Amino acid sequence: RLSAPAAERIVEAMRATGDPFQLRYLAGGLVILAGKIDPKLSAQAAERIVEAMHATSDPAQLQCLAQGLAVLAEKVDAELTVQGAEKLVTAMRAASRADELHALAEGLAGLAEKVDAELSAQGAEEIVEAIRARAGPDNLSMLAQGLAGLAGNIDAKLSVPLAEKVVKAMQATSDPYRLRYLAEGLFCLKQVDSVENPQVVVDLLKQPLAVMPVQFRLRLD
Repeated sequence: RLSAPAAERIVEAMRATGDPFQLRYLAGGLVILAGKIDPKLSAQAAERIVEAMHATSDPAQLQCLAQGLAVLAEKVDAELTVQGAEKLVTAMRAASRADELHALAEGLAGLAEKVDAELSAQGAEEIVEAIRARAGPDNLSMLAQGLAGLAGNIDAKLSVPLAEKVVKAMQATSDPYRLRYLAEGLFCLKQVDSVENPQVVVDLLKQPLAVMPVQFRLRLD
């Protein structure tokens, strides 16, 4: 009997705030009650989160809101989750920094199991392009982590062409750090054997591995 009033109070608080962090934690409180309340309340909360996602372009806020939406995803119409994921992919296309892409990729990864794998693939493509274009081990590390988070939710049909793009990016650079993180992304996709010529990957890495610091070396055996 007490669950419904408590849930209604949470939804009311969600309507009253635009703070992504507050919305995330309120969503977490609501999901505890979700099995004992009218599903409409969970849907209203998810709608509020999606509404907040559409109102911001800040990657950190979008990541946080996506985490809140992921908590509710099991209880609401899948269309709401798709809308949130689409917003994240759109933001990834506009992001200019590695940390922004990393945050958005983490948010997308949390929703990936509930949406079409194509959305995860689109987000992963944005990261591959960023790895190709950006220098600096710190930036590349964040991007590789973002790609790894999405890779498990991309089906083989989509990850094979993505793997080919990674190999092409590897062929276009001699920067050892960029090569290392591109290779990490390729292995995360689990499609090394599906690229046109897997030996190309090994050959590309042989020279950089001779000069890279020990802690950055990849095992190819």
